[in-house]
This record gives sequence, C-alpha cells and structure tokens, in this order.
Amino acid sequence: IIVAGVLLVFASGIAIAADTDNHDITISVSAVYMLAINEFGGAVTLSIGDPLNAGEAPTATANTGTELFYTVVATGTDTVGINVSVAASDIPSGLSLGVTVTPGAGGAGDKGTGGTTIWIDDTGTTGTPVVTGISSCYTDTTPDDGAEIKYELLSDGTAQPVASDTITVTYTLTY
Repeated sequence: IIVAGVLLVFASGIAIAADTDNHDITISVSAVYMLAINEFGGAVTLSIGDPLNAGEAPTATANTGTELFYTVVATGTDTVGINVSVAASDIPSGLSLGVTVTPGAGGAGDKGTGGTTIWIDDTGTTGTPVVTGISSCYTDTTPDDGAEIKYELLSDGTAQPVASDTITVTYTLTY
C-alpha cells in the first residue's frame, strides 16, 4: 500500500507538468560616446597653388579622403554633437581652413545633421559645432559610410609663403 501511494504521488506530479515555462533575464545597455578619425585617402595635405592668370586669386585645394566614425548610445532624450577645434597659433596669418563634416549613408540611427562649412582663420576656434542632433546611432567603418570630412585651404590675398606647417584639428563629441 505504501509503495502504491508513492507511485501515485510521482505519477500525479508528472501528469500535472506544464508544456511551457519561462524565466527572467537581466539586460543592461551602457551609454556610449565614441569617435575616431580614419584617413582612407592618406595623410591630409593642402596647398595654395598658382593662379592660372596674373591678377587672379591663388587657387585653393580641397581634400575629402578623411572620415569620422562614431557610435552613440545616448541617455534619454539627450542629443549629441561633434565640435571642431583648432588652436589660433596653428593657422598662419592670411589663410583660412574650411571644415565640412557630412554624415554618410552607412550604419543606422540618427547620425545628425552637418554639411555646413566652418571657416577657421588665424584666430582659431574652440568647440564650433560641425554636426548637430545626433541620437543613438553608429556610422559603420567602411569607406564612404562614415561622416565625410572635407578640408579646404584658402588665402585672403595676404598670406605669406609657408614651406610646410602642421595644423592640428580636434573633433569632440559633446553631450
């Protein structure tokens, strides 16, 4: 009788078992703010060339072989921007550096709005926005998917010859 009772308990336990079950998992997502520069076209070199004819302004050059890559997981409704900075002492008198950053088609999310050229002269700039309105996104890391950086060098007609000089351009994610 005792053995029959034990068998009945085990049998009824099996008979009432469910065919589905569930459990909880814990997730977390960290805020991420990352930025990198890639010079796909090699080091950036700009020069002011000879005009075609006497009396014309010296010719400007441009370079578009550089891209910004960024990954952002923004907190709440925060929007993020990218600012550019150049020290005043980096740009020789009479020259202006044009910086245009245009988010590409790669990646996903809202990569912000750019495309406006910022002109920086020998007074420099600290934290001038070049891309605004970024929310959670990533640009991808293949050529033409990141945010294209276009650099232009112009002379106002008063520039002196420069054999070679280095301008340090700094990009900063702001949030």
